[in-house]
Amino acid sequence: MRIGELDCSKLTYSLDRANCKVFWHGNCNINEWMPKYEFNWFFDIVYERVLNMDYEEIVCQIIVNGGNARSLAMEAVAKAKKGDFAGARDSLSKVEDELANAHKIQTELIQNEAAGVKSEVSLLMVHAQDHLMNAITVKDMSKEIVDIYERMYRENREIDKQNAKGD
Repeated sequence: MRIGELDCSKLTYSLDRANCKVFWHGNCNINEWMPKYEFNWFFDIVYERVLNMDYEEIVCQIIVNGGNARSLAMEAVAKAKKGDFAGARDSLSKVEDELANAHKIQTELIQNEAAGVKSEVSLLMVHAQDHLMNAITVKDMSKEIVDIYERMYRENREIDKQNAKGD
């Protein structure tokens, strides 16, 4: 790529999607007369284009993690309802993993913004945050429901044992 006297034909980039970072490889030959702000302007434009290109993918990953977490939380309730408490706890553990992945992405976006790399607050991002908050709420409620089912199961077993002794 050539802009004015800026030759960046050997400059490439790679993306670390999991950590929302762009890594530049190679170098640029800049004539001494070229003002530094033009160089920064060029990289800001390219960097913004790369971020926008992957911004939707990054936001969609939050949606996917949030959706997976919510589904796993509901799966935990279904397992507890059937008396499979070990399976319910396993599903709740997987919920934590999904939420941790979403939180990692969210934290990286916040850190980037704090460092001056602004992201557009799009309707898609609002939707992703809604999914994530909903998943956290469903997780919290699911933990309580699993605990209630488990307590009811234990209490019913005790009642059954007492009734069996009385017969």
